[in-house]
Amino acid sequence: MKKLILLVFLFSGINLQAQEQVQTNLGSKSDFVYKDGDVGVGTSSPGSKLHINSSSSRAIRFTRSGANIFGYEIGGSTFGLYDFTNNQYKWRTGNGNMLLVEASGNVGVGTSDPDSKIHVNSLGSSIIRFTRSGANVFGYEIGGSTFGLYDYSSSEYKWRTGNGNVFLVETTGSVGIGTTSMGTHKLAVEGSIGAREITVEASGWSDFVFEKDYELLTLEEVEQHINENGHLPEIPSEADVTENGINLGEMDAKLLQKIEELTLYMINMNKQVKFQNHRMKQLELENAKMRAEISELK
Repeated sequence: MKKLILLVFLFSGINLQAQEQVQTNLGSKSDFVYKDGDVGVGTSSPGSKLHINSSSSRAIRFTRSGANIFGYEIGGSTFGLYDFTNNQYKWRTGNGNMLLVEASGNVGVGTSDPDSKIHVNSLGSSIIRFTRSGANVFGYEIGGSTFGLYDYSSSEYKWRTGNGNVFLVETTGSVGIGTTSMGTHKLAVEGSIGAREITVEASGWSDFVFEKDYELLTLEEVEQHINENGHLPEIPSEADVTENGINLGEMDAKLLQKIEELTLYMINMNKQVKFQNHRMKQLELENAKMRAEISELK
């Protein structure tokens, strides 16, 4: 029993001596400490498996062929993986830079030369993507001539506020402002539109009214149509407009057609008035002549 106690004591002494020798070779005992499975560098009381305490901002540095390559920097509010060659904070993979922070404060994601405060370079169309509960919600997409805030749940480009959609573009190219119901329209707006000038490209115009073979309805026919239908011929009713709206270019052409028809009615009436005035003058002359003859007979 005495021999066993002696052996344990001897081995313990050897272990303590070996630990003491490692610490001595590295410098003072506070430079490197192995305690209860934790390793401390620059501290005698390591609080984790590896605890490094440095009086300068550079905590860990890696070199290759004697040149500084990468290190872990921490100082004040600055910390990160530091590239001593380019004086940048960066995270890298074998394929290149994943995240880079220049000393100027510019941040690059997927690029080593950010030219703005945040510069994102992506080989795919999806630049930034936000998820909620694991599901894709919104992202910034850019590819070819397509770019915008993308809603993955509805496959639409949109700008939103808390009150709903402000601007929406479907993948079909239809645009909605203040509405998600575009129907068959390329542009649907919920509300009024203010503009200094609008140009409508019409497919036809109403000058056919002035062609010689145009069949102008008589005023009696127009009156009959109004009495039976409550609106002018070839003009939609109030019920049609309420249900389907109007085609601006087509309606302008229809209104012009009615103006031109009205012009023809006015021209015809003017001719009739002139003829009647001429006839009245003839009758007045004939009447005056007859009265003169009667006066001579007396």
